[in-house]
Amino acid sequence: MQAMSPLKPLDVFAKDYLTMAKEVAMQLAEKAVQHDVEAGLPIEEVAVLKESGLLLLPVPRQYGGAGATWPQLYKVVQTLANASGSIGQIYANHISLVHGPAAIGRLEQAEKYYYLTSEQNALWANALNTRDARLKMEATPYGFRVNGVKSFGTGVAVADINMIGAVMDGVETPMVFVIPGDRDGVSYHHDWHNMGQRRTTSGSYSFNDVQVSPEEILGPPPVPTSAFPTLIFLIAQLGKTYTYLGIAEGALNAAKDYTTLATRPWQTSGVDQASQDPYILQQYGELWAACQSAQ
Repeated sequence: MQAMSPLKPLDVFAKDYLTMAKEVAMQLAEKAVQHDVEAGLPIEEVAVLKESGLLLLPVPRQYGGAGATWPQLYKVVQTLANASGSIGQIYANHISLVHGPAAIGRLEQAEKYYYLTSEQNALWANALNTRDARLKMEATPYGFRVNGVKSFGTGVAVADINMIGAVMDGVETPMVFVIPGDRDGVSYHHDWHNMGQRRTTSGSYSFNDVQVSPEEILGPPPVPTSAFPTLIFLIAQLGKTYTYLGIAEGALNAAKDYTTLATRPWQTSGVDQASQDPYILQQYGELWAACQSAQ
């Protein structure tokens, strides 16, 4: 995908991150339902993310990003997911994958990809899914070649940088590598039709003689026994948690609007409007409390 420069400066105060996210969420909300019904590629939504500057929030300041903290980043995920569950999920993956080379790669790889992300205003995605061993890597005289299928790969079809996992004969752990989004041989099957989050392009992908250079394979990490590489998985799971929380809050807000505008009170409630119905208010109170307790 073509790189786009952020329209807003990145050296903003922490309080501005949420303002930026809310502005993006308002744009996403305008067509969120339409887009989810249509499914397809979230090209329009990704363009909005790029123009906002939000893609560079997780990149450390010394590499051209904003250096946002994890609490700030997760709040952005939650805010985006409130408007669009698909884009909340794509962004949640992005903020963890940006740090993938730092977690499981070498220092020079981490620095390379931090700089590349900030220079290209790049979106990250992945097709790791280590349980799916159908993607095979083999050595060639010029590097490596990958063939096979990945059943699941959120955002790969629209990302600028993709982190992929494959298996290789004689190697115990999966081979994790990073390739540009326009690398020849990667095909999306357009087979993602689940209920909700239809714009994540999380379906299956084929890899046909995809060439991978040795420099694109991550690792080994400087200290293989360090606990730091394991943090990337915790970070990813927290991203999903805040995505789901944002979706729940968005659904509650949408239901509230429907109740206010279109619902009638129960006949025995003794009130004229659904928004005053004690039975309905009780349900909303319980749902609101559940969302608050999850934060």
